[in-house]
Amino acid sequence: MGNTPFRALAEVLDKTRPVLVQAHDFPDHDAIASAYALCELLLRAGYTADMTFAGEIQS
Repeated sequence: MGNTPFRALAEVLDKTRPVLVQAHDFPDHDAIASAYALCELLLRAGYTADMTFAGEIQS
């Protein structure tokens, strides 16, 4: 696999520290899905990750 944006991100993260993925405030479904997908990628790569957002989810 080549130099992907995820690989570049993984190179600057520390696996001993948790990662918090912040969606924008009052997120729509796309923002929630994107934050969730990034958390899943991080978890599968061996990182501790969680997501958060402020406000209610917009429908």
